[in-house]
Amino acid sequence: MRLPSRSVLLASVLFASVPLVAQTAATSHRKPTLPLQFGPVVKDAPVSAIRVLDFEPADGVDAPKVHGEEKLFRDSAGNTPSEISYDGGPATIYILDHVANLELTWQEGEKVAHQYPLKEARVAEKKTASYDADAPKIDGVPTHYSRGLDRNSEMVDSWYSAELQFALATVINTPGWGKTSFRFTHINQTEPDAKLFRAPEGMTVEKAGTPPPQPTLLADKKAEDVSPASVAAAAQPAYRSDPKFQKAYTEARKPGTAEDLVGRWKKTVKLSNGECIECLDHVIDMQRVTGAYKDMQNTAEQLDKVATSPSDKFHAKLTIGQALLQSNYGEPKRREAEQAEAQIRAALEIVPNNKVGIFEHGRVLAMLGRDDEAKSAFQKYVDLTKDSDRFHLRAVRFAETPHLATLPSAPPFKLVTAQGEEIELDDMHGKVVLLDFWATWCGPCKATLPTLQRIAKDFKDEPLVVLSISSDRDAAVWKKFVQEHNMDWPQYRDADGTLGNAYNVKAIPHYFTIDSNGVLQTEMIGSDADVRGKLKKLLKQAHESQEHTQSGQAGAEY
Repeated sequence: MRLPSRSVLLASVLFASVPLVAQTAATSHRKPTLPLQFGPVVKDAPVSAIRVLDFEPADGVDAPKVHGEEKLFRDSAGNTPSEISYDGGPATIYILDHVANLELTWQEGEKVAHQYPLKEARVAEKKTASYDADAPKIDGVPTHYSRGLDRNSEMVDSWYSAELQFALATVINTPGWGKTSFRFTHINQTEPDAKLFRAPEGMTVEKAGTPPPQPTLLADKKAEDVSPASVAAAAQPAYRSDPKFQKAYTEARKPGTAEDLVGRWKKTVKLSNGECIECLDHVIDMQRVTGAYKDMQNTAEQLDKVATSPSDKFHAKLTIGQALLQSNYGEPKRREAEQAEAQIRAALEIVPNNKVGIFEHGRVLAMLGRDDEAKSAFQKYVDLTKDSDRFHLRAVRFAETPHLATLPSAPPFKLVTAQGEEIELDDMHGKVVLLDFWATWCGPCKATLPTLQRIAKDFKDEPLVVLSISSDRDAAVWKKFVQEHNMDWPQYRDADGTLGNAYNVKAIPHYFTIDSNGVLQTEMIGSDADVRGKLKKLLKQAHESQEHTQSGQAGAEY
């Protein structure tokens, strides 16, 4: 069964519903990055840690989520190796050697490291760390907490360690843009392995005259964006100095809808003669947002032609594969599926252990009926991830039954309800799930409440989980409403809209039914949706499936 596209569903809504989020223009802020630890050299404070970056765009902002990780090390001399990667892609490695005053940088998979001179930095003064008994701790390390507005009117919360001389956690809330958070984990204050402070054995080191530009976080809006490819470059390309390109680039960074931004960034691509990697990345991001997957495929193919670094080559090939998988409303014909498999396989040859690529490869192999290979791919994903990974349990199920990977799956989630119950969608195997997106201020939602109350009561002994997800911002109002209306089934408040965004919820009440195999079956909007009828059908199928499984087990025992 193929679900109708969301655009068709939303365009055909003729019954009562309430817009959940007003559409606002995107901002021109830059994509958050993990800045390197420059500044005074901190000696006699060795540390190893992982720094995690997460960016959540504000409601209505046409910007992708960002997840980055950095493995950071610092020895007693103040030297700092760093390995930075974004969204599971290949890492860029930096070594800042403050003894020899040089910087080494290369990307994962490359055999050549670039060496640049590093300006001599002053040595930081040693600070005496004193904390109150109730000082907040980050990963066991005491910190000083502060909060205030910075020069860009962004609210910044910071947890600073005087002992390590950097912030262990920072949360930046930017009005009209989103929330950016940094947090250090796995902090170890012993001397790191000396091997981390030099290029690997067998790697060629090439000297360059000037250091590469470094990524910054939401810095001066006039500053240039820096992609992983440009970090490895010693000189700016010629088109960057072209006034026409500069003007178009400035325009592209201004607020606008995704459709507007696609056109603006395409203009910068044209003025760069198709050479601007960053501009092509922006076009791809906006085409993904608008669902223009054929156009996204064409742009990714253009990126593949001009890309030189392993990171950009990997990104291009994986994107081509993902776009092909979205053809024919997510049900690609065999020819497109075969092309997608070839592109994703080529991407994995560059970065073999990329989680996203491995999972997508498993999906397309299942579509092609190559079940044994699909099982191996999903098992590899399981082996590479922890139980806490969003797709871990799903990969476990797909490794057992690859055919499930060919069906429309609901976005995974893991949450704790108001009742204190932990619910993970992929742990609901064997049960039917009803997701109810609502709010206390929504009139049509209130009108459907009696129906949900009867469903929760009448089906309480059935393999059914009803989960109501409120978009209320005020926790007290939400809790009072739930209590007064005896909503005793699982309740969750999605205050920041994360779950609603994952399901592309734009109007409420909004319902999703998910069958006992975790397959997304129906999407319904409005107060007169036939939720009860859909659930009866799915519960009947769940019982039949359970009986079939039990009879099979009995036969095996016999």
